[in-house]
Amino acid sequence: MPRLNRKQKRRREEQEGFMALHAFMNAVIGVFRLYLFIMSTIPHRRPELSPNPDFYQTQVNNINRLVRGNDVDCHDQLRVNRHIFMRLCCLVRGVGLRDSRNVCLEERVAIFLWVLAHHTKQRRTKFHFYRSSETISRHFNVVLQAVLRLHRMLLETPEPVPANYQDSRWNWFQLCEGVISAVVFSMASEDKVKYWVVFVGRKPGIYTSWAAAELQVNGYAGNMKKKYNTLDEAEEALLAFHEERYRLMQDMQLAQTKHQSSDGGSTSTSDFEEAQHTSLTTYFVGTIFLAFVCCILFAHLFGSE
Repeated sequence: MPRLNRKQKRRREEQEGFMALHAFMNAVIGVFRLYLFIMSTIPHRRPELSPNPDFYQTQVNNINRLVRGNDVDCHDQLRVNRHIFMRLCCLVRGVGLRDSRNVCLEERVAIFLWVLAHHTKQRRTKFHFYRSSETISRHFNVVLQAVLRLHRMLLETPEPVPANYQDSRWNWFQLCEGVISAVVFSMASEDKVKYWVVFVGRKPGIYTSWAAAELQVNGYAGNMKKKYNTLDEAEEALLAFHEERYRLMQDMQLAQTKHQSSDGGSTSTSDFEEAQHTSLTTYFVGTIFLAFVCCILFAHLFGSE
């Protein structure tokens, strides 16, 4: 066995310590997993909650508290007071909306206003109204269709501005149409977008204007850039550049490793076999320790019973 220098001895001691620590951590993790498995097999009694004996009355009390309590609570929850709520119920009743088999008209309208007021999910709405998701979705759409049939009453039809409109504020908007048309025409008449690829710069990437690309390469030593006509060509060029750069880095690392190995920095075959033998011994000791701990756990569990 060749004599090892100080650097090789220190590296060998570090390898042995790492292998021993790795084996110990595997043993600890194995014991912890075994403990979790044993605890999961032991039955645990879970507390049982009694169901509500009068669920329908809970639904009725909830809607009464919402729309028949006071104006403050009604406005906070539905964004309308009780008078406006009842007027809306009368309007949708006039266009054919009625009570369903299990949901009254007031609750249907309350569900509709609740969703609009809070912009919430159906999961929260069904929990608040003690209903299912299908019930919430169906009644929301029914009330929405009824409200849309009231568009002539609820929505004001806008009137076109005449040519001889005398309001002085209209003078500020007379040329808007011409300006918008000019902008659209100028955008349509522009040339196709060019793509600038910055390979080496402050922030490499693809840019759609030379002004943005110039900020990344101006004053940067060794910068690389190129213009392409399509986005696909730019992406392919950038990807090929990164692949070539990664290949060069791998070649440099491989050459450096070969240079270090030629200087005698690596250990001999006998050192590796000895380190492997030490690792197997440590693993065998960890396995015996794990089996011993398992026996103690089983004896404690079954002995207590």
